[in-house]
Amino acid sequence: MSDSTYVAYFVMIVIAKEEFNIMDENKTEEELIAELAKLRQRIVELERLETASLQMETALRLSEEKYSKAFLCNPEPMMITNFRDGCYVEINEAFLKVTGYKYHEVIGHTVHELKTYVSGEERDYILKQIQEQGSIRNLQIKFRIKSGEVRTFLLSAETIEMGGQLHILTVTKDITHQRMMEERLRKNEAELRIIMKNANGVIFTLSPEGKFIFVSPGWTEALGHEIAEVEGCSFEVFVHPDDVHLCTSFFEKVVFTGEPQKGVEYRVKHRDGSWRWYTCSGAPVRDEARNPLYYVGISVDINEHKHIEEALRESERRFRDMLENVKLAAGILDNQGRLTFCNDFLLELSGWKREEVIGRDWGQTFVPQDIRERDMRIINRSLEGRVAPSYGESEIKIKSGEHRTMLWNNTLIINPDGSSGFASIAEDITERRDAEKRSQALMKELKSVNRDLKDFAYIVSHDLKAPLRGIRSLAEWIYRDYYDKFDEEGKEQLAMLMNRSKRMHNLMDGILRYSRINYYKEDDTSINLNDIVTEAIQMLTPPDNISIIIENQLPLLMLNRTRIQQLFENLIGNAIKYMDKANGQVRISCESHGEFWQFCIQDNGCGIEARHFEKIFTIFQTLKPRDEYESTGIGLTIVKKIVELYGGKVWVESKIGEGSTFYFTLPTLQNCFWRMNAIN
Repeated sequence: MSDSTYVAYFVMIVIAKEEFNIMDENKTEEELIAELAKLRQRIVELERLETASLQMETALRLSEEKYSKAFLCNPEPMMITNFRDGCYVEINEAFLKVTGYKYHEVIGHTVHELKTYVSGEERDYILKQIQEQGSIRNLQIKFRIKSGEVRTFLLSAETIEMGGQLHILTVTKDITHQRMMEERLRKNEAELRIIMKNANGVIFTLSPEGKFIFVSPGWTEALGHEIAEVEGCSFEVFVHPDDVHLCTSFFEKVVFTGEPQKGVEYRVKHRDGSWRWYTCSGAPVRDEARNPLYYVGISVDINEHKHIEEALRESERRFRDMLENVKLAAGILDNQGRLTFCNDFLLELSGWKREEVIGRDWGQTFVPQDIRERDMRIINRSLEGRVAPSYGESEIKIKSGEHRTMLWNNTLIINPDGSSGFASIAEDITERRDAEKRSQALMKELKSVNRDLKDFAYIVSHDLKAPLRGIRSLAEWIYRDYYDKFDEEGKEQLAMLMNRSKRMHNLMDGILRYSRINYYKEDDTSINLNDIVTEAIQMLTPPDNISIIIENQLPLLMLNRTRIQQLFENLIGNAIKYMDKANGQVRISCESHGEFWQFCIQDNGCGIEARHFEKIFTIFQTLKPRDEYESTGIGLTIVKKIVELYGGKVWVESKIGEGSTFYFTLPTLQNCFWRMNAIN
């Protein structure tokens, strides 16, 4: 018998003695055996109970080990606290990692001491919920960690009993970052809604089948369709038939490349039936397997831009047509001084073909060697400073080697890429400049001739006057001292000599006056013609039978006083000289004709034949024999020269026996100022 068996029997005897009293001496053997059998059965039950107890202890130990490992190794913070005072009984590693505490800083301390709850009311709420419901699931709550930072957790808890006391087992999940992301997402969504509402375009999503999943409110504002009329419809419903293939190719490219694409331009139908131009950018949105879920795009209205482009193209076409058809050389230079455009006239003028000059350096091709450095320095400096060269004159060398003089007008061009260039138009003034050179030579020659004429007039009127005065003085002396000694014929010849010498003297004075008309040193001044005419009449001392009438007020003009006085003296003097009526009349009047005053001097004298209307204004021409009417034939020539000097004209109307009317024009005061400024 083993020790364990011996112990077992010993126990049986003790139990039998105590419980069954089998050692009672009064019992029979059969009774004792029966009692012993009962005792054996009882021992077997005890052994079974002991085995079961051991198994339960083992299972409990294993369960506790599993629970402990699950508690300690859980990645989410866990804690066990006393239900009554909130004292920490156990915490796991995750709790320490999230809160920043060490183990000994937590165990044995209460949630109040660690100020775990931001508000004490929150713990009271948890206890109340546990008491009423037995547990809590996914309650959002804020905990304070060791650093003082408040973080957001999801809390689940229920009660457990440990050592006869009620405790709370709590599992938490730190969702601070998640909540931050959610808040940021909400803000982004709000901002996105604002952007979509105010975006200068339409934002949309499109299914792989080409149907609209979403369109922003901008669609209704821009195209008139309600959102419900668009979502779920194919894009082909709204895109112009000629542009459908273009849009399809665009989205196929988006799918093929997997990258955002932009720049496709197409027409979209407005609700009113019109078509509007849009440009679209799109990108694919894919799942984890890289399969396209949908496409996101934004379309911007470029209708006005398209119209501007079309107008610009039309303007450019008209501009090029104009440049091609005008008889002016036209060209455009880029920022390197290369010719990028030229019209046919420049090619025709230069003898080059278009393919021979486009893209070539302007200086090397067209600028003569002797001025190339100067011209290219001007061009380069202007390109750097983005200032067009000034309007000016320069030479070009054509293909034959001949030089042509060009008058240039330049305009600065700023290209879309920010670079600059010039558009230039030039007139070929070679012949003009040659003519000007010839004109300058002729002017120089004319000045020389005028100077000679002036000298000649001075000689004629001055140097010849001395001997003429001698002849006249001698004739007068003979006439005075020997007149009575001559016969009639001699007296007649002597009188003729004196008249001819006087006529010669007057002729020389007339030549001198005529030559000096252009050389008066007196400036044009404001003159009152009423005073001028009055002085002229007083100087002429008309006879009593001739009346001179000024019919209306004469104007104020800005002219040379001496010339105008000479003008009126000659015309009024002729009217007096050739008056053949007993009661002669001379009428002076004027009237305004725009920029000129028209003057009229009318007499009732003998009149002039129409065939002599031009002849009378020619120098030295007279209609009457000089022996009848003493005249030099210069007076009306002087009148014509003075009038034409001021841009006017003079003419006569006359009838034989009825008289003559001389007309002439002089500039108004305002026109005089204009002419003076132009001359200056």
